[in-house]
Amino acid sequence: MRYVTYRNYISQSSFSVVLLIFFAIIVLAGVSLRALESRWYANIGQLQLARAMMTTSETQKQVAATNSEKWLRNAIFADGNNTAAQRGLGFALLAQGREDEAVEAWGDDLMFLETIVRGNLFFNNSFYSSSLKWYELASKISPENWVSFYKIGLVYSKTENWFEAVRYQKEAIARCSGNRDPWFELGMALSRIGNFNEARKVFSVGALLDDGEIGRSDIYYQIGKIELEQGLETNTSWEKAQYFFDQALEQGDFSNINYEANTLHAYGKHFASIGQKLRAIKYYEKELSLTPNRYWTRIALGDTYFKSGQTNPAKIEYKIAQELNPKLKWSYIRLADIYLSSGDKELAKNEYVKFLNIVPGDQVVLDALHSIGSE
Repeated sequence: MRYVTYRNYISQSSFSVVLLIFFAIIVLAGVSLRALESRWYANIGQLQLARAMMTTSETQKQVAATNSEKWLRNAIFADGNNTAAQRGLGFALLAQGREDEAVEAWGDDLMFLETIVRGNLFFNNSFYSSSLKWYELASKISPENWVSFYKIGLVYSKTENWFEAVRYQKEAIARCSGNRDPWFELGMALSRIGNFNEARKVFSVGALLDDGEIGRSDIYYQIGKIELEQGLETNTSWEKAQYFFDQALEQGDFSNINYEANTLHAYGKHFASIGQKLRAIKYYEKELSLTPNRYWTRIALGDTYFKSGQTNPAKIEYKIAQELNPKLKWSYIRLADIYLSSGDKELAKNEYVKFLNIVPGDQVVLDALHSIGSE
């Protein structure tokens, strides 16, 4: 009878483990080599695809796209999990006008995302006609998805085709009524075509929704702006607007810093108009802490300082305004007024001369220069 000693058992077991590890290394090495091979093919394919996208020659585009397809198919054959190669193959097929095959290569979900991403690249670089093509393709791939219609509406807003912007934002809302972003853009487009009552209603709905990248503060600001602009002839316009401006500042979720700055500017302008200079200064200064390059606010703040008897801060603001916009003619007049009020005639003359360099022959300024010279 043959007995297997403990030592023999361990030796046999160790040999089996070593053998298994050896085969595992071979398998993993094979997989790793195939993955490397796939990446190498994919890189060549992506370079050919970039060439196809950049060339203006249709013939060269087709040649490069065909070469790209060949290399990307090799990459996928080497490693079926290479999703980058799969995405690239879809674009290579699209470049050849083979949309149906691109859909098959990508699948609807992946193709939708890819077309939106490509559209965004063009949109963010202000190539709106190119971005529109990608967004329209996305809307055909997944007609039930609201995002592509929202994006198309944004393109039309950027190109100031407001009626089409209204149309596509309504299409987006029909597919997703719970996101405030299309409601906001619809309100903006309606405002642009003068339909303020409808815009006010749309903004009010959007302000109640929870989802969206656009803040409620942006929407409250827009409602306040409508109330202010539409009620300029009445004494109650500010009271109505202020309610929404207060809501905007209290909410504090502006997604656009310019809207927050505009809200603060509205307060500054209002308080300046009713003679509450210190409150006006407070709001103008808050606005400029957010957007320091607003030369028009520098002028408004300078005027408010000057009217409150603070000539040195006023001079500083007018000079900053000049640096921001050297052709801002009224800044020179404002500084000249300050210099004249303190008896600095030569400095006032210099500001008048600068003004005339921008507006040659202005009779009022020529008369002012003449009066200084004759004193």
